[in-house]
Amino acid sequence: MKNTEVLIILGMHRSGTSCLAKCLMGMGVNFTLPKIMDGYWEKHVEYYHVNQLNDRIIKNWKNPVLKRNKFISILLKQKVKLFIKNNLYQDDLIGLKDPRLCITFDYWFKNSSTIKILGIFRRPEEVGKSLEIRDEYGKTSFENGVNLWRIYNEQLLKVHDKHPFPILDFNLSKIEFGKSLERACFGLGIKYSDRIFSEIFRDKERHHYSENISKKCKNVYSELQKRKIPIF
Repeated sequence: MKNTEVLIILGMHRSGTSCLAKCLMGMGVNFTLPKIMDGYWEKHVEYYHVNQLNDRIIKNWKNPVLKRNKFISILLKQKVKLFIKNNLYQDDLIGLKDPRLCITFDYWFKNSSTIKILGIFRRPEEVGKSLEIRDEYGKTSFENGVNLWRIYNEQLLKVHDKHPFPILDFNLSKIEFGKSLERACFGLGIKYSDRIFSEIFRDKERHHYSENISKKCKNVYSELQKRKIPIF
């Protein structure tokens, strides 16, 4: 059995990562791992096992600080390596999505040549507002949500510096976002389907729109804008 490539989606919570993963799944990327289906959250296209590993590497998603104990770090890297060996290599393109991967990326794929990456971002105020009102995993204040946006996206940019990859802007119109995704898929070797995209992507489900970018996030947001896939 050959080693396959793994497609990683990098993006902050509430930034369109689930929508993107569902689109790519419909276009043939395998986001399900047969050995651990018991821990699969279909709504978020994520695995509890991956989330759990990442939550051991950092304190938790609301406090994304890498643990500094050298012995613990070595142990966790071994656990991640074992998980990858046992679950991620099959005879097709495997997709993996967890916003925490923006922070923990080096634990998973620092020196790997068998990965593809696709990033996505959303305006910081919209993410902050979405985190403020959601109940599923516990609310966080708007201010804390915006600060988390900055932390996660700073890390996304650092990964992009080392491993350049296409970045999508979730705030584009449906037509423009579809064009961006089509270009990204072409570069990643994924067969794009406008029908699948149109069925999954819903403009009306994107809300909490805000005109203003906070000063703390402006530089990060501007840098993301520079690096996103251009629209022609």
